[in-house]
Amino acid sequence: MIPLELYKAIDRASEKFDPVIKDAENPHFKSKFSSLSSIRKAVEPALKEEGISLKYFLSNDVLFLRVVHIPSGEHEDHTAPMFGENAQQYGASSTYQRRYLLQVALNTGAVDDDGESTMGRGTTPDTKAATPAAKVNRKTF
Repeated sequence: MIPLELYKAIDRASEKFDPVIKDAENPHFKSKFSSLSSIRKAVEPALKEEGISLKYFLSNDVLFLRVVHIPSGEHEDHTAPMFGENAQQYGASSTYQRRYLLQVALNTGAVDDDGESTMGRGTTPDTKAATPAAKVNRKTF
């Protein structure tokens, strides 16, 4: 069964998402990315307003994200495998997978100025917050 009320609520919430800012750096690849905290900060207020709850749980080396529409009881699950040979690697995998599951579940993207700020034009870290957030591309029912 398609969770129509959940999808409608996500669509409404996505109109109110703040921009997801690339606030962390990967020194190995010399690139920026959005931390889990940045993504949550951008989406959680609008999700709560629409009665949507996010729950993560682990089972047999699989991470689950359950997106629940509280008023209707509808939910949708997203899963990702966990990796690691020790606790530190497993913890890093958990953070990485939680971040990507959330982005996939809500169809969010990060604000990226494609190098324009280094050329003295386009967005800068101070103006990125004013950039519109990515919208969920779901058919409205």
